[in-house]
Amino acid sequence: MPTTFLAALIALLASTSVAAEPDVLTIQVSGAHNDTGHIGCALFRSATGFPFGDAHAMRLQDVTIAHGRGTCSFSGLPAGAYAVAVMHDENNNAKLDTNFLGIPTEGFGFSNNAKAHTFSPASFDEARFSYGGGAVAQAVVLTYR
Repeated sequence: MPTTFLAALIALLASTSVAAEPDVLTIQVSGAHNDTGHIGCALFRSATGFPFGDAHAMRLQDVTIAHGRGTCSFSGLPAGAYAVAVMHDENNNAKLDTNFLGIPTEGFGFSNNAKAHTFSPASFDEARFSYGGGAVAQAVVLTYR
Protein backbone atom coordinates (compact mmCIF):
# COMPACT_ATOMS: atom_id res chain seq x y z
CA MET A 1 0.00 0.00 0.00
CA PRO A 2 2.74 2.59 0.81
CA THR A 3 4.34 1.98 -2.60
CA THR A 4 1.03 2.66 -4.36
CA PHE A 5 0.50 5.82 -2.28
CA LEU A 6 4.03 7.02 -3.09
CA ALA A 7 3.55 6.35 -6.81
CA ALA A 8 0.24 8.24 -6.76
CA LEU A 9 1.84 11.16 -4.91
CA ILE A 10 4.70 11.34 -7.42
CA ALA A 11 2.23 11.29 -10.32
CA LEU A 12 0.17 14.06 -8.70
CA LEU A 13 3.22 16.23 -8.09
CA ALA A 14 4.42 15.71 -11.67
CA SER A 15 1.05 16.78 -13.07
CA THR A 16 0.90 19.92 -10.91
CA SER A 17 4.51 21.01 -11.32
CA VAL A 18 5.36 24.45 -12.62
CA ALA A 19 4.30 24.81 -16.25
CA ALA A 20 6.98 24.92 -18.90
CA GLU A 21 8.40 28.31 -19.80
CA PRO A 22 5.99 30.13 -22.12
CA ASP A 23 7.03 30.78 -25.70
CA VAL A 24 7.46 34.55 -25.57
CA LEU A 25 9.89 36.76 -27.44
CA THR A 26 10.33 40.01 -25.52
CA ILE A 27 11.83 43.11 -27.11
CA GLN A 28 13.15 45.43 -24.39
CA VAL A 29 13.52 48.88 -25.92
CA SER A 30 15.47 51.60 -24.13
CA GLY A 31 16.97 54.99 -24.88
CA ALA A 32 13.82 56.95 -25.73
CA HIS A 33 14.57 60.66 -25.31
CA ASN A 34 11.13 61.23 -23.77
CA ASP A 35 7.90 59.41 -22.90
CA THR A 36 5.85 61.16 -25.60
CA GLY A 37 4.11 59.01 -28.19
CA HIS A 38 4.73 55.28 -28.26
CA ILE A 39 7.25 52.64 -29.31
CA GLY A 40 6.37 50.53 -32.33
CA CYS A 41 7.88 47.09 -32.87
CA ALA A 42 7.76 45.23 -36.18
CA LEU A 43 8.73 41.53 -36.28
CA PHE A 44 9.95 40.14 -39.61
CA ARG A 45 10.70 36.58 -40.81
CA SER A 46 12.37 37.64 -44.05
CA ALA A 47 14.14 40.58 -45.66
CA THR A 48 11.00 41.48 -47.61
CA GLY A 49 9.86 44.86 -46.31
CA PHE A 50 12.46 45.04 -43.56
CA PRO A 51 12.77 47.29 -41.66
CA PHE A 52 9.79 49.63 -41.98
CA GLY A 53 7.48 47.93 -44.47
CA ASP A 54 4.79 47.16 -41.93
CA ALA A 55 2.62 45.38 -44.51
CA HIS A 56 5.31 42.67 -44.70
CA ALA A 57 5.85 42.32 -40.94
CA MET A 58 4.76 39.08 -39.33
CA ARG A 59 3.55 40.97 -36.25
CA LEU A 60 3.27 44.59 -35.15
CA GLN A 61 2.90 46.01 -31.68
CA ASP A 62 2.70 49.50 -30.18
CA VAL A 63 3.52 50.03 -26.52
CA THR A 64 3.61 52.94 -24.12
CA ILE A 65 6.85 54.48 -22.94
CA ALA A 66 7.79 54.91 -19.30
CA HIS A 67 11.12 56.36 -18.19
CA GLY A 68 12.52 56.05 -21.72
CA ARG A 69 11.66 52.34 -22.01
CA GLY A 70 9.03 50.11 -23.55
CA THR A 71 8.57 46.36 -23.94
CA CYS A 72 6.99 44.51 -26.86
CA SER A 73 6.06 40.85 -26.41
CA PHE A 74 5.30 38.32 -29.13
CA SER A 75 3.95 34.91 -28.14
CA GLY A 76 3.18 31.73 -30.02
CA LEU A 77 6.01 32.14 -32.54
CA PRO A 78 7.37 29.16 -34.43
CA ALA A 79 11.10 28.53 -34.17
CA GLY A 80 13.11 30.27 -36.86
CA ALA A 81 15.06 33.34 -37.89
CA TYR A 82 13.61 36.76 -37.10
CA ALA A 83 14.59 40.43 -37.13
CA VAL A 84 12.93 43.32 -35.31
CA ALA A 85 12.72 47.00 -36.20
CA VAL A 86 11.59 49.49 -33.57
CA MET A 87 10.77 53.19 -33.68
CA HIS A 88 9.88 55.92 -31.24
CA ASP A 89 6.76 57.41 -32.82
CA GLU A 90 6.84 60.67 -30.88
CA ASN A 91 3.94 62.31 -32.74
CA ASN A 92 1.72 59.18 -32.97
CA ASN A 93 1.40 59.32 -36.77
CA ALA A 94 2.26 55.59 -37.18
CA LYS A 95 5.36 56.21 -39.28
CA LEU A 96 9.04 56.96 -38.84
CA ASP A 97 9.38 60.63 -39.71
CA THR A 98 12.37 61.73 -41.78
CA ASN A 99 13.88 64.99 -42.93
CA PHE A 100 14.18 66.10 -46.57
CA LEU A 101 17.24 63.82 -47.02
CA GLY A 102 15.37 60.77 -45.70
CA ILE A 103 17.26 60.74 -42.41
CA PRO A 104 15.01 59.75 -39.49
CA THR A 105 13.98 62.53 -37.12
CA GLU A 106 12.58 60.05 -34.58
CA GLY A 107 14.35 57.27 -32.71
CA PHE A 108 14.79 53.85 -34.31
CA GLY A 109 16.61 50.60 -33.64
CA PHE A 110 17.06 46.99 -34.70
CA SER A 111 17.50 43.61 -33.07
CA ASN A 112 21.12 42.72 -32.29
CA ASN A 113 21.48 46.51 -31.96
CA ALA A 114 22.50 46.40 -35.61
CA LYS A 115 23.66 49.83 -36.68
CA ALA A 116 22.20 51.84 -39.53
CA HIS A 117 24.58 52.85 -42.29
CA THR A 118 25.14 56.44 -43.40
CA PHE A 119 22.23 56.49 -45.83
CA SER A 120 20.46 53.19 -45.21
CA PRO A 121 19.05 51.17 -42.32
CA ALA A 122 20.56 47.96 -41.01
CA SER A 123 19.82 44.95 -43.19
CA PHE A 124 17.68 41.97 -42.23
CA ASP A 125 20.83 39.82 -42.11
CA GLU A 126 22.53 42.24 -39.71
CA ALA A 127 19.50 42.25 -37.39
CA ARG A 128 18.63 38.56 -37.76
CA PHE A 129 18.62 36.26 -34.73
CA SER A 130 17.47 32.70 -34.11
CA TYR A 131 14.47 31.98 -31.95
CA GLY A 132 14.01 28.40 -30.80
CA GLY A 133 11.07 28.87 -28.45
CA GLY A 134 10.87 29.53 -24.73
CA ALA A 135 11.24 32.89 -23.05
CA VAL A 136 13.81 34.95 -24.97
CA ALA A 137 14.62 38.66 -24.63
CA GLN A 138 16.25 40.93 -27.18
CA ALA A 139 17.48 44.36 -26.01
CA VAL A 140 17.27 47.24 -28.49
CA VAL A 141 18.66 50.70 -27.81
CA LEU A 142 17.07 53.52 -29.82
CA THR A 143 19.28 55.69 -32.02
CA TYR A 144 18.54 59.34 -32.82
CA ARG A 145 20.26 61.25 -35.61
